[in-house]
Amino acid sequence: MRKKKFRVRRSYDETAEMYDRRYISIQNKKYLDIIKHFKIPSNEPILDVGAGTGLFSKFLEKQNQVISCDISFNMLKEGIKNNGLIFTIVCDSDALPIRRDSISIITCFSVIQNVPEPLNTINQFNLILKEGGKVILTALAKLFSLEKLHELTDNYCKVIDSWKLPIEDNAIVFHKPKKEKNSDNAIKD
Repeated sequence: MRKKKFRVRRSYDETAEMYDRRYISIQNKKYLDIIKHFKIPSNEPILDVGAGTGLFSKFLEKQNQVISCDISFNMLKEGIKNNGLIFTIVCDSDALPIRRDSISIITCFSVIQNVPEPLNTINQFNLILKEGGKVILTALAKLFSLEKLHELTDNYCKVIDSWKLPIEDNAIVFHKPKKEKNSDNAIKD
């Protein structure tokens, strides 16, 4: 597991300087489709997991405060230099240094296929999401069908929507259900 994470980090560290030039077109198509398909509330802080150089953060900079985290220091460094990233955290998506029940919106684009245990990342999202908080996640369609994304998230959260992006990814939006109180004041999911 550690070897795969090391390879992923090293690969992104080595390609950070050319990442935007190579992928800006395809990433922008993805972001435009996501924003068109799912309205992201203004003035809500967003945790962008696997933010890379911050291309998506740049899309949202006028309406949202974005906390950008990535396993690659060099990707975030490029994001600070080229895309104006302000709040950055170098971390692993399996161990997010974020307080429990504190985040309303998490974005995670084209990351899940790079982690050895995707359920660990989904579990982290569930821990840090506020009740009713939402996750917008994309994954390479050739590795994660819509059905597989549903299976991955069904045990943790409630799926709101899923769709095939016009490029190579599938997308899913899910949320952490609010706990309901029953008549004897016990909390249930």
